[in-house]
Amino acid sequence: MIFEPVPVERAAGLILGHNVVDENGRRRLRKGTVIRNEDVAVMQTLALELVWTAQLEPGDIDEDAAALRVARSLLQPEQPESLHLDLVGPRTGRVNMRAMERGVLVVNEEPVAAVNRAEGITFATAAPFSVVDAGRTVATVKILPYALPAQTVDTALAGGDRSAPAVAVVPLVPRRVALIVSGNAGGRDKTVSGFETSLRNRLVELNASLESVEFVENVSLSRDAVTSQTVAETAVAPLAAALRRTTGEVDLVLLAGETAIQDRRDIAPTAIEAAGGTVTCFGAPVDPGNLLLLGQVQGTVVLGVPGCARSPKLNIVDLLLPRLLVKLEVAQEDIAQLGVGGLLDDVAERPLPRRLI
Repeated sequence: MIFEPVPVERAAGLILGHNVVDENGRRRLRKGTVIRNEDVAVMQTLALELVWTAQLEPGDIDEDAAALRVARSLLQPEQPESLHLDLVGPRTGRVNMRAMERGVLVVNEEPVAAVNRAEGITFATAAPFSVVDAGRTVATVKILPYALPAQTVDTALAGGDRSAPAVAVVPLVPRRVALIVSGNAGGRDKTVSGFETSLRNRLVELNASLESVEFVENVSLSRDAVTSQTVAETAVAPLAAALRRTTGEVDLVLLAGETAIQDRRDIAPTAIEAAGGTVTCFGAPVDPGNLLLLGQVQGTVVLGVPGCARSPKLNIVDLLLPRLLVKLEVAQEDIAQLGVGGLLDDVAERPLPRRLI
């Protein structure tokens, strides 16, 4: 594309590069439009001699066509509707991708980066795994110049992992969740209510329902039990039994406790394994929320929530619940990547706030 100033009398048929305003600053001609003979007359009345213009060369793709091509390619091999997306545009070199349903935004970062390495093309998305409402623009393609060489577009679209769409919305369909709370009998009501209210509110916002709340009393161990080989089995048996009863009946199980999980060999992770399940991850580089546990029993995901889950403020639970409720796999590597940006605002519910350390 040629972008240069030309004499006004030769500008007809070219693309106007900049807005044309009169002596009072009022716009008379809009940039990006094809200059007509009557537009030339307007510029002459304004005593303009030269005007910035753009002219396409052979092999160029105009901004709107290029934006639509890039947007559609980023969604291949799927159609927008199957990804719960609606394409809006093109206009002024821009195509927006709009969510058709409330859900969780999934982003494939490789093609996003590949497109953005190309000069003249930009592609921006909302935050990966964020909850988006129907009608929200979740991504936008913008072509910067008025046209791009076809080769530039082809090269940009050839890069990155193209096996999956660059963006998609996974709808938040109704889910059933169970809460199992463990602790000492004396603190039962306080412990249960502290977690139940906060977690129930979160679940409602994500189209999920808290189907059951069960309290499991911690086992008091005698001196003889401490020295026996069955101490672990004695301590974890009630929680393991609760997990076996609950998993398979719901889509997700939340584990909470009067005391947060302190060790990979603590009661909760041991109970998951005793119930026939596996532990995916213990600990998260997110504060508040370091003492997180993730596993599964009988194919049902089990999320051990730290004490910060009692707070309405953003914490590790908010980062993972949307993913888990739309059945996205969360591996240990996914948890590890949360460390970048994982230092969140402190919460009052924790026993030792940062300011006191």
